[in-house]
Amino acid sequence: MSAPRCPRCAQPCASPRLLPCLHSLCEPCLRRLGPPGAARPVLCPLCDAELSLPAGGVGQLPPDCLAGSRGRAAAGCDLCADGAAAGRCLTCGLRLCRFCCRAHRRQKKTASHAVTELENTKDCSQAGKPLLCPSHPTEELQLFCEQCDQPVCRDCVLGRHRQHPCDFTGNVIHRHGDALRELLKSSQQHMDALEDVLSQVDEMGSAVRSRAEAVATEICLFARGYMKAIEEHRDRLLKQLEDLKVQKENLLHLQKAQLQQLLLDMRTGVEFTEHLLMSGSDVEILITKGVVSSRLTKLNSVAYSTHPSVDDRIQFSPHERAGQCCGYEVFGAILNKVVDPARCTLHGEAFAEIGIGIPGNTLMVFGYLLTKVLELGQQIDNVQTIPQSTALVSNGLYRANEIDPELFCFFLVWYLFFFPDLHSARQNQLSGFTLLCKDTTGERMGRGGEAVRVTITHKDKRDCAVKPTVCDNGDGTYCISYNPEEPGLYAVCVCVKGQHVQVGTKAVAMDTKVTLAATIGHAVDK
Repeated sequence: MSAPRCPRCAQPCASPRLLPCLHSLCEPCLRRLGPPGAARPVLCPLCDAELSLPAGGVGQLPPDCLAGSRGRAAAGCDLCADGAAAGRCLTCGLRLCRFCCRAHRRQKKTASHAVTELENTKDCSQAGKPLLCPSHPTEELQLFCEQCDQPVCRDCVLGRHRQHPCDFTGNVIHRHGDALRELLKSSQQHMDALEDVLSQVDEMGSAVRSRAEAVATEICLFARGYMKAIEEHRDRLLKQLEDLKVQKENLLHLQKAQLQQLLLDMRTGVEFTEHLLMSGSDVEILITKGVVSSRLTKLNSVAYSTHPSVDDRIQFSPHERAGQCCGYEVFGAILNKVVDPARCTLHGEAFAEIGIGIPGNTLMVFGYLLTKVLELGQQIDNVQTIPQSTALVSNGLYRANEIDPELFCFFLVWYLFFFPDLHSARQNQLSGFTLLCKDTTGERMGRGGEAVRVTITHKDKRDCAVKPTVCDNGDGTYCISYNPEEPGLYAVCVCVKGQHVQVGTKAVAMDTKVTLAATIGHAVDK
């Protein structure tokens, strides 16, 4: 019969050795694993288990006695090689089929040999040649050393195992076999548990795959619904854009028609008047003067805008919430209202009380004058000149680089009478005001998201700055709160989209009370 093959190199091996992981290899493959007694563990080439080779070399590993019998049903007859082994000659150690067993007993030469019948698989595996002692190759392993826990021969018992308790293998096999059976039982229980867990893992894998397929279906349905919602929202936005374009075009066409008609009327009147003045006699001019004057006066009194009635400010905001569409929340809105920093206003406590807004130019005039009075500590009559500015010219206060003290007193009293408490705050107390953003037509924006920047700095102490808090209310208003830590004069600068709002703030402190006395737009920049 052929020798078993090494599972690593597939070469025949006469004496395979058993590793601690219960895999057997031939000695050449075992030597390639590493040197004996290596400090680092080696890996089994079949299962990657970490192993430690014995210090005495691979020869100290136990032999795999059943390597040849694993995987086959029964051993064959050693004599005829035709039938299955049914018995074993205890004298010569041959495996014999039933026919050869009878012949073995009839032959004179082997008639005295003892032949035993093989009743089970275990006996069949024992039908091979007896296991010989590696230290005494001529002696069979028939004894077991309890101290060394290994089979020995008679010469071993007389030698290095002399003082060790030894007994025949047939006498100790029941005790050691029972211990192995207990371990086998425990291992079988673990195998049952592992198989159950593996079954659960397989079932869970199937459940995961099924659930993943269901979720994938949900995702596809969601994506299709979302794409449909996006497409409908796109169509709605395009319709809004078309309607807005048509509306603006209609307004422009109407304005154009009105201007063309007015221009035609003007040209007719001008040409008629020019012809009358150039070609008509004195009497003719005087006769038609009344109707011509009436017509030209009427045409000159017609009000018309010097700018297009609409602008081209149409924007798309992709991050603007646009509500629900087909049950999905969508984003993106068309914005035709653009914030105009020049029309934005600030509202404080006094604004809310009297319910009006103060024009920026007016506040700039009075704020500047009041600030000058407070800085110089002079009487109002002593204020003579201030730098020229468009605001002063537009308000009629600038006359030849000089301010009329009486006119200044009048406006100052009027200002303090109507706006006695523009805004007040106390040291180390939270206060604030509101910024109202408007579009180019002066209408409230109605939405937030603008870039608002506010700076508040002390006039005399450059390192003393108040950190304001800007809260976007989402409706076009922004609450600016601050907490002045020191009394004094503060400069407040409010910017929307990088441009100054036409209203700023100066704060004047009296002891521990801080009073916001004047509101100046660009003039507050320090």
